[in-house]
Amino acid sequence: NPRVIAMGVEYVEVLRWCYIPFAIAGMCSVAFRVMGHPQIPMVSGLVAFITNVVLNYLLIMGNFGFPQLGVAGAAIATCISRWVEMILLLVIVNRKDSRIRMHVAYGKLPFSLKKDIIAKAIPLMCNEVMYSLGLSIVFLNFSFMSESSIPALTVVDNINNLVYVLFSGCGVAIGVMVGSELGANRIDKAKENAKNMIWMALLTYAIGSALILITSGITPKAFSLRADSLHLATLLLIVKSLLSWTQGYSNTIYYILRSGGDTKSVLIIDGLFTWLGPVLTSTIFSRIFPIDFLFLYIAVEAMGLVKVCIATMFYRKEKWIRNLTQHA
Repeated sequence: NPRVIAMGVEYVEVLRWCYIPFAIAGMCSVAFRVMGHPQIPMVSGLVAFITNVVLNYLLIMGNFGFPQLGVAGAAIATCISRWVEMILLLVIVNRKDSRIRMHVAYGKLPFSLKKDIIAKAIPLMCNEVMYSLGLSIVFLNFSFMSESSIPALTVVDNINNLVYVLFSGCGVAIGVMVGSELGANRIDKAKENAKNMIWMALLTYAIGSALILITSGITPKAFSLRADSLHLATLLLIVKSLLSWTQGYSNTIYYILRSGGDTKSVLIIDGLFTWLGPVLTSTIFSRIFPIDFLFLYIAVEAMGLVKVCIATMFYRKEKWIRNLTQHA
């Protein structure tokens, strides 16, 4: 739809100015979390969130005398909130009593440490590119199969993200609780923490999925959907609620493997699997042997069951159980 494309371009032209502050804020947040201060990025993120919501309300519809900017207003709100978050974190980073300092020191690092950093970073970077691009292609295949399904898919993703946000807190905790124990060479404690976090993540997703299932006939009505899209959104939410635990489990294993530096296994179970699983499945059943959209969605989501088996296999190999501090 040319109008939708034009709106997307209008949004991105503004949003592109927030990628650098988003990256800097992300690095600062990770640094604070792994040093045992997760409350700092939590507060800065909360301030950014409130800023974003307030500015969206003011700029999209032009409330309280502000200009009605529509899509551009939404992008401006997001961009400003990212800059606010970065500035807050940089102020805290550069305080005299801060244990973190931001400076360019890569050139001063020993060659062996540089090599180790690159060896760990490149698979993670490749994984993120493959995973993100793969999800985009899955969405394109869904759109190719049924353009009218896009509103329902968008609603389902937004509602599911409420559960995923809960899990993302578990992911941050895994990096601290498992990574710090491995760094202190308390291997048995790291293994115990990893096992406990798996059960916590599963419980979190079970509760979230139950809430999605119970409210599947109600929550889509909060969005402006036509009757056919509303019915489809309800069906997709039911499917999502029954299978989203696979995402929670696999992502937990992802964070555990990553905390131990097993980035090659991360690349296999996340990025590579996305292409050989959901991307391949959605391509076959949308463009080669097209099936009904609902069954296509079920087939793609059911790939999570395969991912659970693969993730469990890599977890039990225990290549992630090592002291990265000693190896560095």
